[in-house]
Amino acid sequence: MKIGFSALTESSYGAIPHCQNQLMAGIQQAGGSPVSCMNLEDTIGLDAFVLINSVPLAIQEQIFHNVRQYWTYLLDAPFHHANWISAGPSFTTYAVVDPTHLALLFQLGRTGVFLPHGGDTHPFRPWKDREIDVLFTGTAPQVKRSYEHLGILSPELRGMAEQLIRESLVSPQHSLLDLLIALLKDSGTNLEIDDAMSVMTEADHIIRATQRHNLIQAFSDFSVVVAGRGWDEVDLSPNHRWIGEVPYEELSDLMSRAKVILCPTCGFTQGAHDRTLSAMGCGAVALTPTTTFLSQHFEHGVHLAYFNQLQEARDLGRLILNGTHWEVVGEAGHKMVADRHSWIHRGRELFSHLQGKRREGDAGSSYSELTTNSI
Repeated sequence: MKIGFSALTESSYGAIPHCQNQLMAGIQQAGGSPVSCMNLEDTIGLDAFVLINSVPLAIQEQIFHNVRQYWTYLLDAPFHHANWISAGPSFTTYAVVDPTHLALLFQLGRTGVFLPHGGDTHPFRPWKDREIDVLFTGTAPQVKRSYEHLGILSPELRGMAEQLIRESLVSPQHSLLDLLIALLKDSGTNLEIDDAMSVMTEADHIIRATQRHNLIQAFSDFSVVVAGRGWDEVDLSPNHRWIGEVPYEELSDLMSRAKVILCPTCGFTQGAHDRTLSAMGCGAVALTPTTTFLSQHFEHGVHLAYFNQLQEARDLGRLILNGTHWEVVGEAGHKMVADRHSWIHRGRELFSHLQGKRREGDAGSSYSELTTNSI
């Protein structure tokens, strides 16, 4: 089975080329034949094509006509990509990284399957050789700038977004779509789909930034290494050391030098962010809020550490750094990700999905007549 991947993807998410190579390696291990498509002609004669996030719509449509199956693997929430999802080929099957994203796709008239993020792995490094106590990787939280960006919305939508932000920060275990629907029900308001997606997009930027800011602040008296863009604009604690942006392919080595890695959920209330899985895959203790997917596969104190409140995260951080048990936890989490939850493993799972769809027929046909205009 020949499966094409795009070398034409347009995205600001720098991890995409790395993840794509790992997925292709997994497909090859599973017996498939992955192909890197440099141009449209490379897609002719493929059994399936998998797009990671986005390419221009005109190219999508041309590729779609060349292949029997057309898939898009969305590494983020669909509301961030709503415009081109709505305008793109209707028979695309979407792989999404959080089960709640399937409901978002339904609102956009599309169908999909749940395929969570994977994690990178690194040979296990004993804790005596790990010089970083606590590590955080990711872009700096520009909370003020994100609030200023709300000005692109109308006053009514801006008020709805601000209310959604407040509700989500109080109840982070609930998906934005569920919270928005509850707010609309309470107010007796209906929103057009485009407006609803815009409200969730702007709210999500602020929620993620706020949660990231609060988590870093909670560890102000810990020795923390911070890696990522934009932290030179943030007032970090004197105990924190910013090392700049690290290329994605080098992150696993950095993570393997840390004992604890701070892992916000990034809005994935039922899935798992790749940072959490990579932290475990590199033998560190991932310190993260629980999600449905994580709790089904990883046990607190066995593979990682869960927290609900920031004070609990701080207490766990001290416990982990001062205890001898947690190196065993890091080793167990490392084994679980390496065996079952790496990006290469996700490639094997994706290949299984593609084989299943080939037997069932055209992907997404059961949703081809769905139209939804408001929620």
